[in-house]
Amino acid sequence: MNEGEPTYEELAAAKDADSVSTESKEPYPLGEFYKVVEGYDIHKSSQMWEAILVVEDQKAHKKHLRLYKWVKRDGKWKVDLARFSIGFWDLEAVVSAIRVMKAKYQL
Repeated sequence: MNEGEPTYEELAAAKDADSVSTESKEPYPLGEFYKVVEGYDIHKSSQMWEAILVVEDQKAHKKHLRLYKWVKRDGKWKVDLARFSIGFWDLEAVVSAIRVMKAKYQL
């Protein structure tokens, strides 16, 4: 996060509903099987959108932590290659690895 940018908690508190984008207030483009409980935008441009979502499946009513990537085709958001559960990931280890690689390769 860059200095002066709001934290996730500040964004979440300021937005109207948890089921809309933290950046654009646009609803996350999911089908009817999953209901968005909360989301966090990793990156959003005019043609690509990546977010981490807590969703609830409408059949078993079980919550899942999922990573999504959409691309805009013909003016509509379409799910790209990433739409998988990440609830079992050790997120602290992932973040630590990312930090090490970013520093090592000056990214």
